[in-house]
Formats: sequence, C-alpha cells, structure tokens
Amino acid sequence: MRRDVTRASRLRTWTRPARHALAYGGLRVFVGALACLPLGLALAAGALSGRVIGRLAFRTRRTAARGLSTVDPRPGLVSEHFASLGRRFVEVALLERMLAAGRIQVPPEAVDALRAPLQVGRGALVLTAHFGNWELLGAAVARAGLEIHSVAAQMGGGPLHRWLARARAAAGLTLHPPGGGARSAVERLQGGGLLAIFFDLATRERARDLPFFGRPTAFSRTSERLHAATGAVPLLVLPVREGNGYRVTAEPLTSDDPLAEAVARLEAAVHAAPAEWVWLVDRWPGRGKVPP
Repeated sequence: MRRDVTRASRLRTWTRPARHALAYGGLRVFVGALACLPLGLALAAGALSGRVIGRLAFRTRRTAARGLSTVDPRPGLVSEHFASLGRRFVEVALLERMLAAGRIQVPPEAVDALRAPLQVGRGALVLTAHFGNWELLGAAVARAGLEIHSVAAQMGGGPLHRWLARARAAAGLTLHPPGGGARSAVERLQGGGLLAIFFDLATRERARDLPFFGRPTAFSRTSERLHAATGAVPLLVLPVREGNGYRVTAEPLTSDDPLAEAVARLEAAVHAAPAEWVWLVDRWPGRGKVPP
C-alpha cells in the first residue's frame, strides 16, 4: 500500500507542470469567453462554475463544510461559498471592467482613515483578511491614489501563478515577501508609507491563539511585530459585499491589543456574511472549545 501511495505521489509530482499548463490554458479560454459577455452575466457564469467545482472537489468541500457548520449550519451555504469563490475569480480576471463599472467603492471616509496617519508622517499598517475580494481591495485602494504595498508569500511557479503576479502588479500592488522582505516592510512603515498584511492565517511564522467563534484559533503575529517595530497606526480594512459589488471599510484599531480587536471585528463580519471568508483550509485542526 505504501509503495502504491509513493508511486502515486511521484506521478503527481512528475505530471504537475503539464497539469498546471492544461489548467491555465482552460482558464484562459474560459476567461476569454467571459470577456465577451456583459459583466453581470460573466459574474453569474463564474458563480455557476464555482458551484460545479465545489461539487467535484469532494475533499475540499468537506473541509469547507466542517468550518462553515461551526459558524452557520444553514443548508446550501457551502455551495454559496463555492459560488462566491468562482465569482471572485472572474472579478479578478475582469478587474479593469469591475473598476470601470464602479463595482468596488472606496468611500471618502475610508480614504481619509487610510491617509490620516500618512499626513502626520506615520506609517499605516493595514490589517486585512481573506474576506470578500481582497485582490480588488488592493486595486481599488491604489486607484484611490494611495500607494499600497503588502506582505505576502511569493506564489509557486507555473503559468497560473505568474498570471496572478502580473495581475497584482497591474493593479498597482507591490509585494514584500515574508522573511527576506521583512526589512523592506519595516522601512516602508518607518518611512510613513502604507503596508497591508493578512492576519487571519498563521503560516510558518509564530502564531497566537485568540478566541474565534468559540474556539482558540491561530492568527499570524506578523502584524504585532511590525507594529512594535515601527509604531505605525493599525487599521482594519475589509471589502464588504454590497449587492453586485463591494464597499471598502477602513477603521482604526484603537485598543491596546490591535490584533485581538481585529479578530473580534472579523468575527462579526464573517458572522454577517459567512460565505465571504475562505474556508478551504481547516481552521481548527484538533482544537477544542474556548473555556468559559
């Protein structure tokens, strides 16, 4: 049995470049066809494709269902989540049309909140999450006249990842990789710039357990370290879905524990729109309830 598993693993490794190339080719044909449709119809097609993929990806669907059931046990919510993911992919692929159609709005109060620290020479440390369409968030903030940088892991090779990297660059987003890019991120904040970071997934860096939907949940401490090193002003920035688009919210984190405050506010946002958070990874592997 172990030998069969090893052979299957090796086969997946050997065939990965070809599989990725085929997937990328198929997606490019799909996106090309959607580009010929009215925007609303293209987004509906993306949502439908997400539902279909969700039906076929059994293991990923089970993971999403476990997480969502903790937050909201409504029937059909898992399919709604995959529909949202499919729609978000099309939104990124048709980013320029989304922006031109005003499908993501950065209201004046959000722009003012983001600019306030910069106007007094302090950095703005944006805490954001895998909620709504975060790729559109970066593009919209950049189009609002704010130069946005972000700490994000470099994606692996392959045509799909290169396409996403080009899309991010075209949207006006500059990436600082974790580890080696930490110095440039600190310099960005110390120089009075704006830097965004995801706080809702703990990867290889040190994590901190905070209560989230009644369970201790690991959150990245990178924002804490950047805040301590630079004294930048922390803000929570999220793209909230409204109808067929998004509205960007930007709120200063004013407590003595900005990360815990951001987690509490994210919980409220996910509770209001559970399908908008990404549930494709197990958020609570082997974790129990938060003690009363």
